[in-house]
Formats: sequence, structure tokens, C-alpha cells
Amino acid sequence: GVFVSQKSGIEWEVAKTRYAIMRVVGKEHCGYAVFVEENPQEVNCTRIVEGMSAVAPDNHSALLSKCEDAFVLPDEERSMRLVARVLVEDDSGRVVLGEYHVKSALADIWLIGWCQATDATL
Repeated sequence: GVFVSQKSGIEWEVAKTRYAIMRVVGKEHCGYAVFVEENPQEVNCTRIVEGMSAVAPDNHSALLSKCEDAFVLPDEERSMRLVARVLVEDDSGRVVLGEYHVKSALADIWLIGWCQATDATL
């Protein structure tokens, strides 16, 4: 299912979960942006990312921290903070097709395609 944010018009592929299986089927895929809800207290991005994992179909770690970006997406009920990117390419730049298992121990995560996220925020 798709979860649409009214204000930003963003269509989240996964909303408010601790475990997601993302299926990459197309060679043109640019990965996923991982967000968490920003509560009134400051999100400790580094700790959240330390409690996360993203495992590619070939078993390599596909998680890249985006904490230094300090990017926040304003929304109607909540602000969404970018914490990580799920990379879907191998070292040679080829997209690795299949299932990516994304887990988060410390916070619910929301996922959207990286290209959709960057398009929506420009």
C-alpha cells in the first residue's frame, strides 16, 4: 500500500515500521531514503542509524548514514528527518536486484524512493 502525506503529497512506500522488505526490480532504481518522525525532542540520528541495518540481496550492508545532511521534511502532522539512504548498487555501480531487508531497533522508519524524495523536496 501507499501512504500519501496530504501536505507534501509524498507517497511513502513504507510508513511507521521497524522492519521492511523492499523489492528492487528495475535497473534504473536509485535506492531508498529512510526517514524518522522528528518529535519535539531532538532526534539522535547517529544512535538511530547505529540501531539500523539494511542488507542487500547479495548480503552486503546497503546502509549509508545521512545524519550530517540534517534534512527535515515538513509535513502536516509531523516533521520527517532524513537519517539514512539504502544503496542499491554494488561497487561497480550496477543495481543489485532483489529484496533489501531494512531494520530499525530504536525508531519507526518511513521509506520512499530516493529519487522521489529528492524530487519532492526541490
